[in-house]
Amino acid sequence: QVYCGLGRPAEGEEALREILAATLYGRATAGFTLALDDEENEVVLCTAFDLETIDAQHALATLDTFTKVAEFWVERLAGVDAEEEDSADEAASEMPASNMLKI
Repeated sequence: QVYCGLGRPAEGEEALREILAATLYGRATAGFTLALDDEENEVVLCTAFDLETIDAQHALATLDTFTKVAEFWVERLAGVDAEEEDSADEAASEMPASNMLKI
């Protein structure tokens, strides 16, 4: 498991709504997961590696993208006007698409 604390969420429903919407289908997270650490009242970005199948090149590429997405959300949560969602979208485009099946 890889995770990074991103900061405290803003007060109110809208901030948590944005986080949930961003996580849906990895829309603004490059497939990583945003979650709330309730004990620390902190938003975290997390992902898991399958250590039996991942190679070094894929691990490094994933960590690079993870870092970019984390930086975007640190700024977003701090209220810094990031260039819309361009940073997260750019990072997301670098990740291979996940196979999804809606049931």
